[in-house]
Amino acid sequence: MSRSSRTLAIACVMCVAVFGLPTAVAARSSAPPRWVLPVDAEIVSDFDEPEVPYGSGHRGVDLGASDSEVVVAAGDGTVEFAGAVAGSLHVVVRHSNGWRTSYSFLSKVSVRLGTPVRAGEPLGICCDSSAHMSSISDSSLHFGLRIGDDYADPMQLFDPVDLTELVRLAPPQGHQWPGRDESAWAMISEALGLSIIADAVTFVVAGGGLAIDALGDLYVAGASSLVESAETLVLISRDIATLVQSAGALTRWAKHRRECDHDPPGVVPQKDRLMFVAGINSDTDPATGHTNDFEPETVGYAEADVEWFSYAPGDGPYVSSHTHVPIEDSAKNLAGQLRAMQTESPGEPVDLIAHSLGGVVVQTFLKFYYDPSDATFPPLGTVITLDSPHKGAPAATAGDLVGNSWAGSTVIDAAGMIPNISEPSSLVDLSELSDLNQRLADTALPEGIDFVSIGAPLDWTVPLAATHLDGAKNWTVNPEALLNQHSAITTDEAGMTAVSNALAGRAVPCLALGAFIAGELAPALISGVEHAAGLLAQNEARKADLLGAGLEILSG
Repeated sequence: MSRSSRTLAIACVMCVAVFGLPTAVAARSSAPPRWVLPVDAEIVSDFDEPEVPYGSGHRGVDLGASDSEVVVAAGDGTVEFAGAVAGSLHVVVRHSNGWRTSYSFLSKVSVRLGTPVRAGEPLGICCDSSAHMSSISDSSLHFGLRIGDDYADPMQLFDPVDLTELVRLAPPQGHQWPGRDESAWAMISEALGLSIIADAVTFVVAGGGLAIDALGDLYVAGASSLVESAETLVLISRDIATLVQSAGALTRWAKHRRECDHDPPGVVPQKDRLMFVAGINSDTDPATGHTNDFEPETVGYAEADVEWFSYAPGDGPYVSSHTHVPIEDSAKNLAGQLRAMQTESPGEPVDLIAHSLGGVVVQTFLKFYYDPSDATFPPLGTVITLDSPHKGAPAATAGDLVGNSWAGSTVIDAAGMIPNISEPSSLVDLSELSDLNQRLADTALPEGIDFVSIGAPLDWTVPLAATHLDGAKNWTVNPEALLNQHSAITTDEAGMTAVSNALAGRAVPCLALGAFIAGELAPALISGVEHAAGLLAQNEARKADLLGAGLEILSG
């Protein structure tokens, strides 16, 4: 989704907050779902909610199931994930109310991605105790529940109480449901209070500009009342910490000048083949077959040795909508196309170069689907990504925050009727708070991969800090196109020099002092502003939820 499309979608949320609430709220369904235990077993390890979002705890319960026992769906829904993560089998089911239940450490999975299931229908077989991460030594099923991006005790599903209390005990970001204990006047009062805070934060952003004090004030103003946005406040804190650390930029620049490549060799003929993976909203040029303005010959590849990755199922030309599928689907597609290259030219090494979303597709492939001992894959040479959001994109996080409110998700779903505004699955995956992003962060790159992640300091689409990937060499370049560095990096001389150096096994090209300091300061400012924008937009959508629920009770 383009930046203008996202802005338009958020603007639509604001319109709902002001004009469209009573009618929209009346459309919500209040029918409670039916829940069943996934296995008939006792709890052997209770839920232990972490004190902070990424702190230690036990984000589910362990049920003492026996080996070969059938695991069933706890409720009606659709299979959102079914497969292996870090060597163990898992199933995730998304239910009609947006909640997700997870079933982990199975010995067999009997459903596929997208399969609709009813409560009590089999999902797989328990249990793979060797892969279990808890301290329980006996065979057990790990059963979890997520409401929005918050973990909750899944056993509350089976308590004889109003299940809307789950939202009060572990509230998803921005959601409010009918039937809460508070009076309508209390909800309206809270919404008005949020409005005052949102206006104050907006004033700080407008008056303070891109400055450390403004970001600090955002943190203080939001912390007392935007409890659902704790994860975003943590991200803003990280941005502020990055700014503070930038005080040592001169010392780090001196170190950079000692280690960087002062005299890059230029274009060197490449012996490996190349697979290039383009980003979101790319497509196949019918005249050339290319998917990006990247010119392989500028870094030494012969045209005959280059394959352009296709997002279309089964290869072939693709259109922009093919890039909107879940990132894991594209990673599986990449695996298939690399196997085809191995079949065509057995044993010939293949380099991977990717831009933007394509780099996350490559990261997902390497962490979840690539096995260096699998002879059906070609040997991999150098892997290079250009402005890829390996840690998630703050702009996508802003959309995630808006979508986690009822009013915001309603508008985004309705926007599907308008071309180029609906939320692509791949963009959802790029949120810093997404399940995929968390699993990628928890999984290391395979051993022996020569991975170089290259980013630009003034990239508003993917801030430089988001391109950092653990286990890779993380380089900064400074394209001349200051207003469009995200796209320019695939053709600009600075970007191509860095790619040539990476392919030659040399060090990062040297940066001038101004470019180096920009790389230290600008990314944190960009991330902070985008995180703050998401926080404000979520606040408006949450205010819409509260006002609507209060008016609904008063009118009823």
